[in-house]
Amino acid sequence: MENKEIILNDKKFMLVKLQAWNRLMFVADLQKDILAPLLDNLGEKSLDGLFSAVSDQDNKPDVMKLLKSLSTVIDSRNLEKWVKRVLSEGMIVYIKEDEQKVKLSFHELTKLFSTPQDIIMLMKEAIAFNLDGILDIIKNMGKEKTDKPQLS
Repeated sequence: MENKEIILNDKKFMLVKLQAWNRLMFVADLQKDILAPLLDNLGEKSLDGLFSAVSDQDNKPDVMKLLKSLSTVIDSRNLEKWVKRVLSEGMIVYIKEDEQKVKLSFHELTKLFSTPQDIIMLMKEAIAFNLDGILDIIKNMGKEKTDKPQLS
């Protein structure tokens, strides 16, 4: 499986890309529950604009802007459902100080972070890593093809 390491507040994590079918199912559910309604709410036409629309100058999430945007799309139950899904799917592995790797649990997540911004940033990174490649397909859907297949 493809993975990448990130460091967030001096804590090391490994993001894991799900297997193809699991990624497809995850993205399908995510876009239906959150992405499509959020894009509509923000007036954005693409996922590229989504993260920049709710980020500050340092490219960190502007929590107030994000919460305002999410308020019509997601509630605490839905948010917890998606955080737990990201964690249960194994998208985030915590690398302890002794380099031992453990699948990040919801309980561990709440112990590791003291600010919502850090949790949001970690979830964003894990989701974006698993959206990689799929976004290209979504971006090209609905565009007119210049080379139309011709029958001979």
